Amino acid sequence: MFQLEVAKRICAIPGSKTYGILSVLTQAFYSTELLFSLEPHYFNPPPKVMSGVMVMKRRKTDFAVNPVFFKTMVKLAFNQRRNRL
Repeated sequence: MFQLEVAKRICAIPGSKTYGILSVLTQAFYSTELLFSLEPHYFNPPPKVMSGVMVMKRRKTDFAVNPVFFKTMVKLAFNQRRNRL
């Protein structure tokens, strides 16, 4: 369970406004799915934000690139979002 905005960002699809570094790095190693959202009144004391419940399943594929290099390249690619690669 995460804050709803974070859960949406993790599960974002390529091309959407919320797709970014967090989406790419998470989805490289996990398949993600946002299941449902929870309103603040379900908690005691109620938080000031909505919560999102998501499932993350570890991918079994072997990563062909050094993960440190991959993380660096993703960060560089998303540094200036308006530019095209």
